[in-house]
Amino acid sequence: MYVEFKRIKNIDLGLVVTGYELRCRSEERMDIIQVEGRSGSIVDRYGTFASYKKTIEFANLRPENFSRVNKWLSGRGKLRTSADPNGFYYADVVDVLTREQIGECYHYIKVDFLVEPFFYLDSGTLKSKYEAQVTLYNVGSIASDPVITVHGNGDGNIYVNQQVIKIKGMEERLTIDSRLMICHKDNLPAGRKMEGPYPVFSEGENKVSWDGGVTMLEITPRWREI
Repeated sequence: MYVEFKRIKNIDLGLVVTGYELRCRSEERMDIIQVEGRSGSIVDRYGTFASYKKTIEFANLRPENFSRVNKWLSGRGKLRTSADPNGFYYADVVDVLTREQIGECYHYIKVDFLVEPFFYLDSGTLKSKYEAQVTLYNVGSIASDPVITVHGNGDGNIYVNQQVIKIKGMEERLTIDSRLMICHKDNLPAGRKMEGPYPVFSEGENKVSWDGGVTMLEITPRWREI
């Protein structure tokens, strides 16, 4: 088995995976309300999910590389494993690494990754260009937050199912990132040029069209699973 974090695999640093927690469903945020005089409960769901910890254990066969291992297992990045092919997690290392000696030559390392609730499919990272209205099929198991680069000039509208996103005073292009909830042009803030909700692709079919000064869309759908 292999683990890849920030584009580096454990085998590149002389680490062997000795323990791994399988993918699990993230906890859904909700309130459970008990009402006096009423049977059962009222469940108020918020439609959001919590991050969770994924623990991975390694045997370090090259103790002299620990400084490199320590640097690798820090910060934030994409986490991939052979146990979950065709996709990745966004993860942070939030705890100090722990080490235990194994015999005279090797030691054992335990790391806790704080994993965002969704598993992102590689197929959803592909960017496609559309010059006419299109129907996109969400192959994930939950709604996705795409990144859409809008091309054109002036004012226009983008329609994603029942959502209407208004564009004002666009010059050449504008990028809408629904995951980060930002609108920018070449990484410079441009939120005033957009009105309406950040687009979301629901499960199943999604009809996308536009009018006005919008001439083309580039879409990275970010399909994901829960």
